[in-house]
Order: sequence, then structure tokens, then C-alpha cells
Amino acid sequence: MQKSSEQKVANKKFEEILEVLQSQNGDSLYSMFSANSIKSTEGFDKTINELFKYFIGEVKSYDDWGACYVETSKENDEIIQVMESTYDVKTTAYEYRFAIRDIVINTVDSNDIGIQSLYIIKKVDDAYPEYAYWGDGKFTPGINIGIPNIE
Repeated sequence: MQKSSEQKVANKKFEEILEVLQSQNGDSLYSMFSANSIKSTEGFDKTINELFKYFIGEVKSYDDWGACYVETSKENDEIIQVMESTYDVKTTAYEYRFAIRDIVINTVDSNDIGIQSLYIIKKVDDAYPEYAYWGDGKFTPGINIGIPNIE
């Protein structure tokens, strides 16, 4: 994939996430995450509800920072492709920052396909708002709320 098409794919997925957040459709959000991420996150359903309480207002706009990182590893017949992206979102209530790690292809384990990690923080709570948001950089599986940006 070329850089611009990678960014388009990431943005399309992010727009789907925003639609789900706006409609507060827990089933749809659940289905966007990988089965392995859900399984490894204690109380995953609870974090969906926490996210819906945290994300307030109607989406007005978002900025993708032009920051979409894609890594594809190929070994023998095994292919794994990971897409990481970051966004700033303005709603009618707050500005938010997101970091997302999405497993796009995994020919080894299909239960890995989907969002592995989603970070969100209110921009006012981020220590480094002048830099792209990547959460703590650990890409902890599941939904991670209010984790400050790494330096």
C-alpha cells in the first residue's frame, strides 16, 4: 500500500469508530476489536460503557496528523500487517486525542484481526498536546482511557 492509501484505510476505520461512538452502539464497537484483544482485556464490556460516558458531544471534525504507520512482516507463508494511527477530534463538548493499533492481516491467527488497542484522552489532560498522541506507547490491548502521551 502507498502511504496515501494507507492513510485513507486508517481514516475510513476511524470514521467508523466515530460513528459507533456517536450512536453508542456497543455491539458494533465490540465487533471492531480482535477476539484476542477482547479475551485478554478484563471487563472489556465495562470499558465500552466507560468510553461512551467519556466521549461527549457531537463530532465536528478530526485531524489525522498525517501519521499512519504500517508494518508488514512476511515469513514463509505467514503475513502480519499492523496499522497504527493517531487522531485529534473536536466535538461540541471537548477535544479528544486517539491512538489506534489495528491488526489488518494475520495469516497465523485470525483472532488477532481487528482493533488491538484504542487509546483516548481529553486534549486538556494530555501533557504533550503539541505532539501526535500515541498513549503510553505500549499499545495495551482493549480500550485505554485517559492515558497521557509519551514524551
